[in-house]
Amino acid sequence: MRKSRLMTAVILFALVTATGNTQDSVKFGEPMCIGYGASLQWSPDGSMLAYVTTGSLYVITPPEFKNPRLIAADIAPFQWVGNVGFVWKKDMRRQHEDVQWYCTYIFSSDLAGNVELLDSDSTRGDSRSFGRIGKLMPAVGGTIAYHEILNGDRHNTRPKILRQTALSKPASPAAAPRRMAFSRFEVGSSGDIWLANLDGSEQRQVTHGPDKWMWALLSPNQALIASKNSSGEVIILDSTGVIRGNAGRADLGSWNPNSNLLLVFVTEEDDLNIYASDLFIYYVESNELRQLTATPDLIEEQPAWSPAGIFIAYVATNTRQIFVMPVEDGE
Repeated sequence: MRKSRLMTAVILFALVTATGNTQDSVKFGEPMCIGYGASLQWSPDGSMLAYVTTGSLYVITPPEFKNPRLIAADIAPFQWVGNVGFVWKKDMRRQHEDVQWYCTYIFSSDLAGNVELLDSDSTRGDSRSFGRIGKLMPAVGGTIAYHEILNGDRHNTRPKILRQTALSKPASPAAAPRRMAFSRFEVGSSGDIWLANLDGSEQRQVTHGPDKWMWALLSPNQALIASKNSSGEVIILDSTGVIRGNAGRADLGSWNPNSNLLLVFVTEEDDLNIYASDLFIYYVESNELRQLTATPDLIEEQPAWSPAGIFIAYVATNTRQIFVMPVEDGE
């Protein structure tokens, strides 16, 4: 049964390269299952793939993708720090003398599994509020940036820097993103996209208007932003807010290194469950969406293009299988 699903996918990969457009030169190999887990992240240099399974962080190396190495147990969503380690945060709610506290702990680990507590934060609130430290992301010079949550509203954030001291080697400025894109919900705004440096400086509003923009994914060349609007469509904008393309109703995945291809996944669902999800590639120059996988019994999500452009990793969330697909020609 598994072989038939893979054959279906391989046929689709061949169809992706069928036309003569220069963008259609990308060729994909057969996907292979390399293990079980979720939360896939490539190291900045593409030499390692990290993932979480049963609450533990593992690292595996291409091209064989064998013998995964345990880094740390009992972790939450994580971020790479350069190619030498990780940082993650753990959120907990605590009750003390009838007062609700939202506590956040930030940890780091090197590749040898040496874990250190970096920082902590406690915010007084209620069961519906959030702490001040939101999503973590790597920054330049061995630092970590995070979304600071304002007034307990996770949709109202601003970028802020947390100094990273636990790892001996700083992140390479060439490998770390220079700017970040994010959505911000403020009074009188339904939700707009902003750009900022990772130290929080030079903040600039990109979109203005009635539409609600959820999430924002900046391309590697810093020129394009993929975001999801209130209609559920993935829209491509330039840094001034001009719409450059529409990938249709989908969920954001990952840019390729050349910033001309965007991986997305399209789900079919009812009021209760997602019952199908397949991967698609959006071609920026031709404004074309092409199906990459067709596996009715797998819910394929979380696609991640490797930094060198030679692999695509993704998860079948209903089976927890991790797949890697080689990109045989072109980024």
